[in-house]
Amino acid sequence: MTTRKEQIYEFLKLHAFTSESGGVTTQYLAERLNVRRPNVSNLLNELVEEGLLTKSPGRPVLYKIKTKDATGADTCFDNLIGVHGSLRRAIKIAKAAVIYPQKSLNTLIIGEPGTGKSFIALIMHRYAVAAGIISENAPFIAVDYKDYQDNETRFLEALLDEDGLAAQTGSGFLHVDNAHLMSTGLRNKFCSIAETYQHHDGEPLTKVSPTVIVACNGANQSACEDFSKKIPLAIELPSLAERSLDERMELIQSLFTLEAARAKHTLTISAELLRCLLLYETPINIKQLKGDIKRACAIAYFRERNTLDGNISIFMSDFEPYVRKGFLNYSQHRDEIEHIIPTDYSYVFSETTMQMSAIDQAKLKAGNLYTEIDQKVSALIERGMSEEEITTLLSAECDSSFRNYLQGFSQKVINKEQLQKLVDPSVIDLVEAFLEEVSSQLMETFPASVFYVLCLHVNSIVKDNTSQHPLSNHQMSDLAKKHREKYTLSLQFATKIEKTFNITLAVEEPFLITMILCLEDPWTQPVETPVVLLAFLGKGVASALSELINQLVQQNNTFSFEIPVDHQPTETYKALFDLVTRIDRGKGIIALYDMVQISNYFEMIELETGIKIRGIQLPLTQLGVEWARKAAVADDVNVLYQNMLNTLPQYQNSVSRVIVTLCTTGEGGAEELKRYIRQHGDVQEMKIVPLSMADPEQLRSSLLTLQQRAIIHCVVGPNDPGLFGIPFISVSEILGAKPANLPQVLQFKNREKSRINFDEVFNYLGEQLEYVNIKKLRRYLPKMIEQINQEITPMSLDTEIGLLMHVACSINRILGQESLPKNLRKEQIIKEHNILYRKLLQIIKPFERAFGVIFTDDEMANIVMIIKKL
Repeated sequence: MTTRKEQIYEFLKLHAFTSESGGVTTQYLAERLNVRRPNVSNLLNELVEEGLLTKSPGRPVLYKIKTKDATGADTCFDNLIGVHGSLRRAIKIAKAAVIYPQKSLNTLIIGEPGTGKSFIALIMHRYAVAAGIISENAPFIAVDYKDYQDNETRFLEALLDEDGLAAQTGSGFLHVDNAHLMSTGLRNKFCSIAETYQHHDGEPLTKVSPTVIVACNGANQSACEDFSKKIPLAIELPSLAERSLDERMELIQSLFTLEAARAKHTLTISAELLRCLLLYETPINIKQLKGDIKRACAIAYFRERNTLDGNISIFMSDFEPYVRKGFLNYSQHRDEIEHIIPTDYSYVFSETTMQMSAIDQAKLKAGNLYTEIDQKVSALIERGMSEEEITTLLSAECDSSFRNYLQGFSQKVINKEQLQKLVDPSVIDLVEAFLEEVSSQLMETFPASVFYVLCLHVNSIVKDNTSQHPLSNHQMSDLAKKHREKYTLSLQFATKIEKTFNITLAVEEPFLITMILCLEDPWTQPVETPVVLLAFLGKGVASALSELINQLVQQNNTFSFEIPVDHQPTETYKALFDLVTRIDRGKGIIALYDMVQISNYFEMIELETGIKIRGIQLPLTQLGVEWARKAAVADDVNVLYQNMLNTLPQYQNSVSRVIVTLCTTGEGGAEELKRYIRQHGDVQEMKIVPLSMADPEQLRSSLLTLQQRAIIHCVVGPNDPGLFGIPFISVSEILGAKPANLPQVLQFKNREKSRINFDEVFNYLGEQLEYVNIKKLRRYLPKMIEQINQEITPMSLDTEIGLLMHVACSINRILGQESLPKNLRKEQIIKEHNILYRKLLQIIKPFERAFGVIFTDDEMANIVMIIKKL
């Protein structure tokens, strides 16, 4: 009797014989053979792994019999990304080197680190086997010269001994990596040895005749030239930056597909993250891209390894901060990026997303990082560690620390009238013009102290024409080396002083001016307080406004950042980064800005430095430009005025308002509160977001993310989390008010508490909960709550309501066979509140029997958290 797999294979052979189509889908086979689709999918993938079928990339996935041509040598390079693009010439040379008559030619592969030199060498070996140039048993031996860098003699011995590398390779391929590290003399010796392995008049010159493939870093031009003179063929590989964005996208897809297959989960990635991966700088090329993706997937896998739906979301925070900097290059590639990755899409990768090469399939069968994570977790559990302790321990292996900057400098208001009593006005004008030029070129804001000191210093040298501050040669050299740009500008300024005042300055003067530019203004009062930063487009806008504010308030806590009209994103980001780290006083920054892109810069700086930045967009420039253009073509001031008033609401309403509902998991009571408020609260203009209170840090992070794109009107829940000064409305106020009065409660009017009508609460739950017998719930749940009040601890009305909503929703999910959320703090909570936990088990047992359910320890931990307000 034939097996299902054999039936599928025979059907496909028949289909191939009677049809010229490109293959069949899983669904087609399932319907034709009357077999469940998941079973067909598993058997098809087994046939692919056995080399009997091929499957197409993309959607829909098509399966067909693997023909003789499909197993030929030409397919060895087909899975390389760029085979018809950036790697086309490299592959052509590689094939020519392998199939050269009599014997494959020695080959030099040139490329930057991480461009795939060793991988190409491996593919060349596979191609030689598939083409019948060498036997299937001919080995591929790779050696890294870096391991022998300190001892050339040891390398030659390892190569030439009777049982050395050359002898082990035989007629196979010997790959030498990092050959550019060899000395000139060793390069010549090695090339001479490699030449003896080549055939001459059809006969090898030595007993062993491996084909030698040398990999060399293209940055070492001398080494590349030396090897090129002796090695017949050279393959040059492009850097990742030199490859098209389409190819880079294919690489990213391939890497995520492989990680999804290894983790045995689907991976979901946002469009924004993919765009950053396409555009961020990768000094180590494909190797870096691969490493960054692997690390992020490992972090995400560890975080969501217990997810029941088989999907893992990869977030920007799973990557190193430098990946986010990809958005700095967005404007240069806007059209191309939006064509490749449309906005607001989410991308899902799985093992079937793309066809995997044989090499990738081989990697899957070996041990992988995700198996290691599971093994580590199991080992730590056996040692008695809690889930929270395990999370802390393993997260430390994955997460990188962000730098924290604790320095800050105050900006003093310049009083020119007072200064003119001490300094010549022409000196003040000269210094002011110089600092404006330096600020513009270096995109750096200088504290007032620099202006004062520089004015006084220039005034003194103009009057005395002598330097009172001799510097050593070492000091001058050190200044010029560390502050090259400032020194160059100071040199030009010194020349201008000489011409303006017809004097000759001492050689130390440009260095002294450089030292003044590097002055750091210490805080007048070392008090940790937030500061205000104004970041506006155009020269003088932000600085004039910040100067005025400081004059009026006299707190010296407002700073400015001016964005040139023709700014370059990378330079602007660096200058803004430097300014933020200088002005922070330890309590964060309120930033007012007019360019949308600046919000991304602030988000990135916060990730890198740990400095809290809260940004508010004020589109003053945008409004001004729009109104100026309309004024230029208007002929009636009243019509223009009304038109301007009509445009204001689109800016005023650009930020939406949000109500946040809370419960222990975010999936029970919080969802029901959301539905109740939506039904009775008259909040059509507001979005309602349910969140979990289980993890205070996660809640803080979620609220912070919400604040960046919306105004949080209030938080509704069993108890006030007390975060960010957000107004709080208790659940008893929501459910205690008559439905008709709920809109007033949500607007903080008529907030007198009234007793809750539990009948109305149960009636509402009866309308919303699909699987629960409300009559039975009304009979048993109040008794259980009252028993907890009497035997464990008295609960507030808000806590009672929170517990009632949570338990009712949990019962509904269990009866509906829905998955319940995991409580990552379960072990710790049960351990710390063990007496309460055991007492709860007794109280809840009759309740479980009445409904035919069992509460897991995760749910018990959630109930403990509600009762104890954890």
